[in-house]
Amino acid sequence: MAYPQPMFYGWVVLAISSVAIMATSPGQSYLVGKFNASIQESLGISDTALALAYGIATAMSAVVLLWVGRLSDRFGPRVIMGISAVGLGISCWLIGFASGPWTLGLCYFLLRFMGQGALGLSASHSVAMWFERRLGTATGIKSLSMPIAILFLPSLTTWMIGAYSWKTAYGLLGVGVWVAMIPLVVFLHRSRPEDIGQRVDGVEPTGEPATHPHAHPDAELLAGMATEQPVALDLVDDPEPEDVPDEVCFTRLEAMATPAFWLVTAAMVANALIGTAFVFFLREFGDGIGLAEGADDQLLMVFAIASGIASPVVGVLTDSIAPRWLIASASALLGASCLVFAAADGITLAWVAMLCLAMSQALIFVCGSTLFARFFGRPHHGAIRAVLTSFMVAGTAIGPWLTSAIAAATSYGNALRMLGYVCIPLALAGLALRAPQQPQRD
Repeated sequence: MAYPQPMFYGWVVLAISSVAIMATSPGQSYLVGKFNASIQESLGISDTALALAYGIATAMSAVVLLWVGRLSDRFGPRVIMGISAVGLGISCWLIGFASGPWTLGLCYFLLRFMGQGALGLSASHSVAMWFERRLGTATGIKSLSMPIAILFLPSLTTWMIGAYSWKTAYGLLGVGVWVAMIPLVVFLHRSRPEDIGQRVDGVEPTGEPATHPHAHPDAELLAGMATEQPVALDLVDDPEPEDVPDEVCFTRLEAMATPAFWLVTAAMVANALIGTAFVFFLREFGDGIGLAEGADDQLLMVFAIASGIASPVVGVLTDSIAPRWLIASASALLGASCLVFAAADGITLAWVAMLCLAMSQALIFVCGSTLFARFFGRPHHGAIRAVLTSFMVAGTAIGPWLTSAIAAATSYGNALRMLGYVCIPLALAGLALRAPQQPQRD
């Protein structure tokens, strides 16, 4: 039964999704890393064993995540968000019972899968189900939540570890996830606008094809791809493409057969890989250029503030500028962040590098997330997005390991330079990005 609302309910879902992104923090690298020293001391394991357990667990979570997207399409992101929030809270308590590398690895797997993986995926899927023309703006607003979390949660976590213990601190984070997410999912979240008698973007159907929100030089490839009248989808029955003829609709395999999928995925994976390496080794990078003790916390704060400022601006740009320029700029800025930090001889250039990294991540994650919904449609968005998320999670697993391997053979400065050089061809490739044409079916 439909329950018409006095306002466009997508804004409520956007707010819930923003909270969900913050709630993924116990499974994110920047917060997991706060427990490293305490866990090593408690379990008596080495740096290598800890990093190996974390890397393998993250890689395994990327594989399993492929099935989550399919389930999100079938049952709706609300169900996945609720299950993953409950599971993440449980995982925060379970890690306190880890007794060695194997059980620690299992707990890392649950934290990464439930937090960074399933809960983050359901948040992005939720927003994509409610917005199309304003999806860039909505995604930019949602992306504000992670910089806000980075500003406050690391210091709060450090205080809780010192005041109580690392096990209690992680458990309290899990309780925080439950308190923040379960009431929102149960009482307020809705998977689709059609569930309550509304339409995507809150726009009533006109019966005429709508102009795609990207009125840019690629418009000829986008013509006819979007309308303002998405039909009601029975996600439980997982409708086939022919059941939604008026809407852009790629299956997972059809999306993966397009150059656009791989160009965007490559840029986003590179950013996930290098961004995670920055978070993991920011102190080591700072030591390499002679920064003072505690400078890494200052740089992380600079990154968080810059990301928070850039994200909503990028969201607006995503709704009006050709995506190839944004994707190429993101890779160029990512490379610049590595090369500038490697060349830095003091805090000033390190700040510049972190500003470049913040702008790069805002560009790639806001624009990239938006493009997957716009290029490939809503019906199979969960399954398609899960492939992207799996690759990105794998990138976060590889990033620290690859960086440490290069640094062990040479130095952290050389590791940054090599990562920066990889971004040059990615930036050039981004200029070739074009929207895919709707697949032809009999």
